[in-house]
Amino acid sequence: MSAWSQLEEWRKFLKSKYPNIQIYYRSKEPGEIIYETNDVDGKSYFPERYILDFLDGPAYFNSLEEAAEYVSGKTGKKVLSTEDEITTALDELEELEQEENGDVFYSFHKFTINEEDEP
Repeated sequence: MSAWSQLEEWRKFLKSKYPNIQIYYRSKEPGEIIYETNDVDGKSYFPERYILDFLDGPAYFNSLEEAAEYVSGKTGKKVLSTEDEITTALDELEELEQEENGDVFYSFHKFTINEEDEP
């Protein structure tokens, strides 16, 4: 078991007792850069595939297009729907806001899909 990721042993124990149960998880640990889920198709419980961690709390997105639109709204500039463009725009925003406000951070990540961890 881990404080930073899904509780694999607990999930396997429950499945051994209740073989027909489906257990979906989403793990998020920014300090360890762990963002993962076993919801493969995103249609069961966790449709969001991207996360933006920042001081106001996390924002979740189903697609890069949604994330780019959100980041465009925060920066006031058009941001293309790629991970690199979104990250670059957030880095620039972070630098600008740190000069004005001090302690600011933006951390954009894609959830890893753990297909081997069947629900």
